[in-house]
Amino acid sequence: MGLVELVQDRRTGTERIVVRREGARRPVTIDVGRLMGAISRGHVEIMRDDLGEVLHSASADDVEYVFGDSVASIFADGEVTFEHGPPRRFDLVIGADGLHSTVRRLVFGTADTRWLGAYLAVASIPNHRGLRDTLNGVVGVDRLAGTYSARHMPDERSDAFYFDSVTQLRLDGWCRGRVAPVGDAGYCPGPAVGGSTSCAAAGTGCDTAARGRHSPY
Repeated sequence: MGLVELVQDRRTGTERIVVRREGARRPVTIDVGRLMGAISRGHVEIMRDDLGEVLHSASADDVEYVFGDSVASIFADGEVTFEHGPPRRFDLVIGADGLHSTVRRLVFGTADTRWLGAYLAVASIPNHRGLRDTLNGVVGVDRLAGTYSARHMPDERSDAFYFDSVTQLRLDGWCRGRVAPVGDAGYCPGPAVGGSTSCAAAGTGCDTAARGRHSPY
């Protein structure tokens, strides 16, 4: 996609993970480079908001973006109605709107969701500990907490906050007529395991092979 350098410039820079177990005397240190190197040579950790900015800046001149609106209904012929804007017709509708996808609900109905027994919360806070390249974590029975920094966010002052259940999503198929959900909307593995963004990018590349106008909703 020609975005490798832009993504790498925004990488968090986490090089090691230091885990302290409750009741243990010494922490365990994990080399992130060696760990991820066994999985992929192209692994990059990047904040979700940063990835969104990279994708938007690279496509803003060629793609029409509509903010502050949502899909209200989708018909078999590709007509889509919106909560605020006028109805439009598309050759292909890709639902990339997450685990709680409106597109999936409108077209596929109730999906098979399986709670994996945990919840995940992520918040940005001031970097009062001066963290740079290390993730510090504490692990106990039924709980885990950790703090780390992104190197281009020296103070991490942000209103960003995420909370959701760690849930796996299963569908019998990922296409119905002109509609295809991708990423967490179609096959969420659970946010705690990672990989959702990579799955979305790979899935979108396969599902948008058809020609014509595409809706990003």
